[in-house]
Amino acid sequence: MTALLLGGTVCPRPVGLALLQPQAIRLLDLVALQLKAQIAEATRQGQLTPEHQRTIDAAIAAAVTSLRERRPADTTDLPPAIAQLLGAFQNLNARFVESDDAVYPPDTAAGLRPGTKVLLTCGTNDAQVPCVTTNALTTALRHAHAGGPGRVTLPAVDHLMHDAKPTTRTCSRRRYATPCTA
Repeated sequence: MTALLLGGTVCPRPVGLALLQPQAIRLLDLVALQLKAQIAEATRQGQLTPEHQRTIDAAIAAAVTSLRERRPADTTDLPPAIAQLLGAFQNLNARFVESDDAVYPPDTAAGLRPGTKVLLTCGTNDAQVPCVTTNALTTALRHAHAGGPGRVTLPAVDHLMHDAKPTTRTCSRRRYATPCTA
């Protein structure tokens, strides 16, 4: 997101940007998406009832609204871990959360110089920034007339750019008998 923000404002303007597994939607929307996905998975595994899932999802949505309105988030209906996380977005971290959440990356893309080459990656195993969250940013880059390569989907890659099944290989110039990580 930093590259995207600076790419539309610095002089001289960059020729290209690499947006690797970027935050492509507002911060609190992304956090809510992640939390709701975890709650849905817990429900699928039988750890929560569908009614409890609906209650928690509604509490997450209400907490996001409160945070955006700079009011304390009511965490009464939230599991302790989620309440603690949302509580951490207040007080000392409030300024960061507010400033990050104020940025909608697809709108920011409009500030890029037409023809700016952009590589946008998304990994199919990225639970933090699922590929679907990059759709609006991809469309915005196209409308901004950004150049390619555009969005590149990385199969079986997670948020840290790790492959789902790490492989090992032998170093070409090894001095030791230990394998190198690929």
